Amino acid sequence: MGWAGRFTPHALRRACATHQYERGTDLIAAQQLLGHRPIASTMAYVKPSQRFV
Repeated sequence: MGWAGRFTPHALRRACATHQYERGTDLIAAQQLLGHRPIASTMAYVKPSQRFV
């Protein structure tokens, strides 16, 4: 499997949202950046690392 199989636009959005959250951006700001209406959608994207938790 090459690089194309590992990185997708969806994975990039998820990683960006998670890194922003881990750096102190609140979920409302992340929600606005991602363009989500329900906050539950944003919460599904943000997956903090075990180290962060």
